Amino acid sequence: MFPRWQPNPAYNFSFDVKDDTFTNYQNRKEQREGDKITGSYSVVDSDGFIRTVTYTADPLQGFKCSFFLWSRRVKIEKDSTVGAS
Repeated sequence: MFPRWQPNPAYNFSFDVKDDTFTNYQNRKEQREGDKITGSYSVVDSDGFIRTVTYTADPLQGFKCSFFLWSRRVKIEKDSTVGAS
């Protein structure tokens, strides 16, 4: 049996990762109300810059996004034991 169709679907979720050991920092949040989805996500890239993307999607405007590069650099800690053999 298939789930029933929802005429006005809605959801929201988010997560946040802060791992100092591997310098893994990222987050994401998204919500949907009917036919419109909005959200954003950020990551600390290997160069230490924070990259953020915000987006919206709906039937009238389609998918739109904006990219931001934050100049504040995060010090990347290199763990010499990772990948060592």
